[in-house]
Amino acid sequence: MKITTRSLAHLGLVTGTFKELGIGEVIDTCLPKTRDHNLPHSTALLAMCLNELGFNESRLYLYSSYFENLPT
Repeated sequence: MKITTRSLAHLGLVTGTFKELGIGEVIDTCLPKTRDHNLPHSTALLAMCLNELGFNESRLYLYSSYFENLPT
């Protein structure tokens, strides 16, 4: 029997709540994309919130490496 575990922690709970409540859809409806950005506004806002909750002082250009091991 092979058992694996993953840590959800508080950042995973915040992300799950964000998705479950549909906050991203509300943000994207209120702030539609007007240029050719790769990410929607809701994803950028969630990333900024998780960065603050993680007490991490990473800059925005480091977000891709910041989220590699997080349950988002």
